[in-house]
Amino acid sequence: MKPPSPTPTNQERAFRFSELFFSTTNKKGIIRHGNAVFTRIAGYKFEEMKGQPHNLIRHPDMPRSAFKLVWDYLNQDKMIAAYVKNMAKDGGYYWVIALIIPSEDGYLSIRLKPSSALFQHVQTLYAQTLKIESRLESEGRPSKEVMAAGMEHLVEALGELGYDSYDAFMWEALAAEMKSREAMRSQESAEQGVSNSSTPPNTERERAEGGERLTRLHQQCKTLDQQLGTLFSKLEIFSHFGDEIAPKAEFILRLGEQIRMISINAEIQSSKLGDSGAALSMVAARLGDHSHNGAETISNLNQQIIVLGPTIADLIFNTIVSKLMIETVAYFLNEITGEQNPDEVDKDAADQADCNASITTLISSFLDSAQSITDTIHQLQGNLFEVNKEAGKMSKFISTLNAINLIGKVETARSDSTQAFSTIFERVHKESQEAETVLAEFLELIKTNTSELASIDTPDIHQIASLKAAA
Repeated sequence: MKPPSPTPTNQERAFRFSELFFSTTNKKGIIRHGNAVFTRIAGYKFEEMKGQPHNLIRHPDMPRSAFKLVWDYLNQDKMIAAYVKNMAKDGGYYWVIALIIPSEDGYLSIRLKPSSALFQHVQTLYAQTLKIESRLESEGRPSKEVMAAGMEHLVEALGELGYDSYDAFMWEALAAEMKSREAMRSQESAEQGVSNSSTPPNTERERAEGGERLTRLHQQCKTLDQQLGTLFSKLEIFSHFGDEIAPKAEFILRLGEQIRMISINAEIQSSKLGDSGAALSMVAARLGDHSHNGAETISNLNQQIIVLGPTIADLIFNTIVSKLMIETVAYFLNEITGEQNPDEVDKDAADQADCNASITTLISSFLDSAQSITDTIHQLQGNLFEVNKEAGKMSKFISTLNAINLIGKVETARSDSTQAFSTIFERVHKESQEAETVLAEFLELIKTNTSELASIDTPDIHQIASLKAAA
């Protein structure tokens, strides 16, 4: 039987940025397990939570449409990140950003404390959405209509913030929260005078319950966390690269269209000159042919650039998810052995089978995500190689354009052509000069990011596989 719902209070349930907590449920959202941080913050004993629906901790300040959004993703077997305000047993509240991941036979939810600037926007957005839902409910509107209106408001509000989809918002939010959390953890560590890293377990309880295995697991987690930490520190470089390539792709497309229009104009002007403009007609025809032949090069380069954006986004997302997962595994190992918050260990300990099942679920999910990092890096390296190859063709296109332009200027000076031809070749010169500058910047970006990718120590999949086997 579900315990009676508490009366909400305005008291926040405090927890540290360094603390991570998780829970596992079946496909219907029934709680199977959660770590000690979860039970402490929620204020329930583990036996009170196990077997209960996860909405046991639902806060009435949460709009219903936000949960509909979550379940829409999960029912499609897609992971989702969402801000959630929860309610503890005593009526207190606590905010988290939750990463919810479909597992083999249920869901894994990892939560961390939010602190980014986006968090402030979300609190306001949820309050506004709740008002809309409450008003419609008071009017006796059907539940589907209420949630549809709430969803519409959420999507519109996110659009006003510059996000074209919830996917775009949630991955930026998770990245922002992870970055903010790193800074807040460092601040906490400085204030408390403790290390920001986990200490390998080494307690009497650990030695009595298979300490060698847990020590090995923890050391592997620590190594992987350090590797991912290095990659995490480079994410801003790749994110910046992704932001910079978009306008360059737009410029390349615009260049192709500009050269095409200039060549058409040159052919029109040369036709007006009759026999006296034969030489210029040849130059105009060559410019037209070059424009036509360059269209394929421009199109191919643009297509390769377009692919880079989503691949970079995937790398950022997979790195953040993997780092969060491996941190959670390490934290949980410390927690169950008494190194992390030792006063909590014996108060509400779950049985060994539950702990083992949770470790296995966490590591299995991490394995999938870490494999995605390796795959995405290889894909990005291949993309950069193709972009570099097409950029080389683009460089030749610009060189030939400069040669045609030079011949055109010479023939213009020799003939009795109109000022229109001078203007045409001035435009060609301007476009080619700008293209050379953009292409040089672009090639430097490719070189820098290719070098950064080559320096990454990717997670050792064999080590991860052995980690899973050991779990």
